[in-house]
Amino acid sequence: MLSKLTKNKTLLIILSLLTVFICLIILLIAKTDFNPQSLLDFIASFSVTIEKNPVLAFIAFFLFYTAVCSIPFPFVSIITLAIGYLFGFTLGFIITSFGSALGGLIMFSLSRRFLNKKVVQQAVKKFPKVEPFLQSDDLLVATSIRFIPGMPFFLPSLIFSMTQISASKFYLSTQLGLLITMAIFINAGATLSSLSTAGANLYSPKLIASMLLIALLPLMLKAINKYRLRLRNNI
Repeated sequence: MLSKLTKNKTLLIILSLLTVFICLIILLIAKTDFNPQSLLDFIASFSVTIEKNPVLAFIAFFLFYTAVCSIPFPFVSIITLAIGYLFGFTLGFIITSFGSALGGLIMFSLSRRFLNKKVVQQAVKKFPKVEPFLQSDDLLVATSIRFIPGMPFFLPSLIFSMTQISASKFYLSTQLGLLITMAIFINAGATLSSLSTAGANLYSPKLIASMLLIALLPLMLKAINKYRLRLRNNI
């Protein structure tokens, strides 16, 4: 009984924090001409604050990114690029890798606790490729769903909330499944930052290679997914 009350109290705290972040995001949308460029400019404006208070900025952006990944929020890739631009590859990768996994876990837990299965099924119907995943709670299967090109970030959280997969296993699958994507986007953001600092031109080989990796990412994920399916069929 006590553990159940503690669990409900934790969920209530998480919901309260998410409500605050969602209200702030809505306020941002209402106060600005909201588009990917304005969002990038808004986040980049924190560069001076980061230089003065790096630890506080790291914590603030980690919480912000976690909150963004715990709701169906658009432009997550733009925010990921901006974090790479502001923090560089190492710190940016830590923020986005752990923040995305934790955000996905929050959405997974809230969906399992509060969402009706019919609501989840309606979302799944729009992506028929994910239906086979509903019957599995395997770690590798949960990880591989992230390799489907065009997969909305929030959808795996909804899907696996309907299965028997444990929260710890889902967290691990999210972090592993997003490693490649996060590394590519953070690298691109960090490359933009280094070039702007050095005053290099926009046609440098390093920047072109970073942008090319982003363009090729869907093909890379598709190839990984095909390889996984081939291995499964051969077993």
